[in-house]
Amino acid sequence: MSDEKVERKQVQRRKTVKQKGFSREDRLSRIELYEKEDQNDQLNQPMRPYEGFNGPRSMNQIQTYQIEIREMTDRLCIFFLVILSFTQLFHGAVLYNYGEISRITCGLDFREELCGVGGLIKLPYLYYGQPTVDINVAWCVDTCPKSTGPSICLYDIDHFTPTPFCYVQLSSTRVGRTCLPNEPVNKAVVDNHISSTENYVRRIMSDLLLSWDLIFFSMILISISAYFFTYLLSIPSVVQYQVWTQVWSSILCFEVLAYLFYREYQRVIEQRCLFQIDKHNCGGNRATLFYLAFLGAAVLGGLFLLYVMKMFNKINLAISLIKTASKIVVVLKQLRFFAMFVAIIGFGQFAYSIIAILYGMTIGNQSTIPATGIDGSAVKVFVTTTLSELTTPYQAFMTLFFLLFVLSINEMFNTYALSVWFFTKKKATVAIPLRVVLGELVKHHLGSCVFAVMMEILFFIPKWTIYLIYWFLETLPQLSLIVRFAQGCCLCCLACYHNFLRYLSKHSLVQVAIWSEGYWVSSRKAYFLLKRNQDKVLDLDFLIEFILFKLKLSNSLIMSLPIYIFLTLADNTPYGNKISDIESPLIPTLFVFIMGFFYTSVFQVSYDITSKSIIQLYLVDREMFYGEQRFCEKFIEDFMEFYGKFQEDKLQNKSKKLIKYSAKVAPMQLDEKPINNIQEDDEEEEEQENDDDEDEDEEEEDDEEEGPEQTYMDQGGTSQKFKMKTQAKQLSDDPFSGFDQSQDNITIQNSHLRLSSQQGSRITNPIIQDKNGETPK
Repeated sequence: MSDEKVERKQVQRRKTVKQKGFSREDRLSRIELYEKEDQNDQLNQPMRPYEGFNGPRSMNQIQTYQIEIREMTDRLCIFFLVILSFTQLFHGAVLYNYGEISRITCGLDFREELCGVGGLIKLPYLYYGQPTVDINVAWCVDTCPKSTGPSICLYDIDHFTPTPFCYVQLSSTRVGRTCLPNEPVNKAVVDNHISSTENYVRRIMSDLLLSWDLIFFSMILISISAYFFTYLLSIPSVVQYQVWTQVWSSILCFEVLAYLFYREYQRVIEQRCLFQIDKHNCGGNRATLFYLAFLGAAVLGGLFLLYVMKMFNKINLAISLIKTASKIVVVLKQLRFFAMFVAIIGFGQFAYSIIAILYGMTIGNQSTIPATGIDGSAVKVFVTTTLSELTTPYQAFMTLFFLLFVLSINEMFNTYALSVWFFTKKKATVAIPLRVVLGELVKHHLGSCVFAVMMEILFFIPKWTIYLIYWFLETLPQLSLIVRFAQGCCLCCLACYHNFLRYLSKHSLVQVAIWSEGYWVSSRKAYFLLKRNQDKVLDLDFLIEFILFKLKLSNSLIMSLPIYIFLTLADNTPYGNKISDIESPLIPTLFVFIMGFFYTSVFQVSYDITSKSIIQLYLVDREMFYGEQRFCEKFIEDFMEFYGKFQEDKLQNKSKKLIKYSAKVAPMQLDEKPINNIQEDDEEEEEQENDDDEDEDEEEEDDEEEGPEQTYMDQGGTSQKFKMKTQAKQLSDDPFSGFDQSQDNITIQNSHLRLSSQQGSRITNPIIQDKNGETPK
């Protein structure tokens, strides 16, 4: 029969076959249905250039070429950006007017006066008289008592004259600017009080405020080092040595962090545990937190080590892409200089938010409450307002938003400039002025940057959480009823991921730069582009992000260690603050580490987004143009073709292993249903028999024209009919000479595996039989 008749027969059979208990649509699992929908998606089609396409251009150039003018994308998000900026400025001004930043670092006595300020300037430490009776009765002292027994009295309003209200003195240990009793019961009461969420955040901010000068100098050092390490990446001969040095250093960084957390845990135990008895309980929540951080850092270091060893060869390939990106960054020097501008803006925004948080935490009202053992039976306490309670989460959100926003601006700038350079034939003569590119970005695509940031903040955790569920269910046998039941239970999550979450990525910015379309359409285009070519770029994007993450990690920790060493060895900060008043030197160190990670990201984004852009621009150019029409530079094409060949060889080796395994398993009959225990109704069987009789008549007619018909059978007994236009003499000499040995149309099927001959499939011990079942001599 002809191919059209075979196809018509298969379509007719699929229409007549039904399953008991399942409709026709139920034969595919939910994930398989999603894949089928993707094949018919309008945006999942090879890209085609519009007439006159010559890459993204400025408005003047577009008008010259009479191409559609670049439009403003995601305009509504610009309005959202204006609202956020205005509210943050207004909120910061209100906090500055009503806040008192000294309340962060200084304790409040029973009259709500600040220890170490004004009349109490010589009494900087807060002491609790009898915390088990009344935690609110506390006053300022010049030093924490070291002994138990003598009486200690409250001072009068002049802060000097003692009053008749006295308490038994308790030996204590200085923790920051607080005297923590050594006696277990009183210590537990005070520790619970100062470890409340509000007081705990205030203590963290106190450590940061007392070490602000060290943090400022560390930021300068980190900026210089981040630029220096990024500059080294532009030297091809140094890239491989630098990357591997920093990759192994980053693994060592986890162990260093684990050591610092454990050292802090021991320090807390020494301060809070009398003779270190029952140290598992006396350390409190703070000691538990540091111990868990120690375990987590140690385990992560081990996992990263195993992963690096597993991906050793692929990391070397990814380093080659970084070298390729470095050649472009060297040509487009403005990519590095613009990062410095972004870093300055990011630092200013971050400093503003931190100052706003510090002032916001000090806004509150004075309240008088009953007290025990005090004249008038009342003390004054500080009570925070609702504005103060909302300040920290709001400013934290704004800090995260604007830091990611300036990074997004940097990424959009890089990808737009790179797209203009890529789609230019004479790349040596292309000029991309900083002012022009930035103007195009602000004028047309500022809203898309805001859109991308909001999606990352709101859906980063849901995206990767649901992705793990989707990936796990996708790897399971799709014919299993249990798997289908699980997919039904998770249908809402799967639909959310399939229709929305999977499209969110930085790759959308590249499509925005090329086509000047909104974020949502561009994100879908970018996703389907990578999915259509996943055999050529598999794991490449992830490997680049992994390598750059390791570089950021190592650089950040290396530059944050000096502040920890200084706080451990010195007595005073450069500004003159006592280092002994800083409760934990690890807090400023972690703060510098986080800021260092941000600064390194700003400078290394040139390589991150450049690598992502190279991947997409190469694929776009490959789909839209052929031969001399293509814009891709040879060094980019050579690398991408080499990586694609590497992935193809890997798949072929895997295919050969599967073929060897499948050869040991008896193949299933070609006409066997994919789901067991399927029976057809009597009427359907009669219709099928009639169709078979008609097909046999057609086959006999075709046989008279086409010659003898042969039947291919393998060792397992599986048969497949081939029409062979050969002579009897050729059959006797070589039974394979009558059909194409490439076997492009042969498919070996068994119950769990379908291997195409294009992936290296082979036929094991074939036997040729004629139509009557006899083997020709």
